[in-house]
Amino acid sequence: MVLTGVKASVKKADLKVGETTKATAKITPEKAENVTFAWASSDKKVATVDADGNVKAVGKGTAKLTVTATQGSGADAVKVTDTVKVTVTKDGGQTPQEDGKTPPKTGDETAPFFPFVLALAAGAVVMITRKKNG
Repeated sequence: MVLTGVKASVKKADLKVGETTKATAKITPEKAENVTFAWASSDKKVATVDADGNVKAVGKGTAKLTVTATQGSGADAVKVTDTVKVTVTKDGGQTPQEDGKTPPKTGDETAPFFPFVLALAAGAVVMITRKKNG
């Protein structure tokens, strides 16, 4: 049977940076034989796709993923294409410490501030007590 069409789809079209999804392609007719697939992204700064249709969101924006289904080879090859849109809406995925550059936050930033507040509060209590007694 001669290949007449291909339909691309993704499991999830709206992604966050760092997320992945799977792109798939269905051919028409389904019984067409000797068909190979090639995937491409219109903007690799937004989303990448490998030969198996594994999609990774890289940066904010919109990219079109194109699948080309080819039956046969050479001058007699039949090629059909389809595209599907993927939108990367916001950052996500990695936490700062997972990027390998930022140390994890431990809450130590508040420690120097606490004694200051405690001393300030104690001073206020002493001043109030002195006014009442004096």
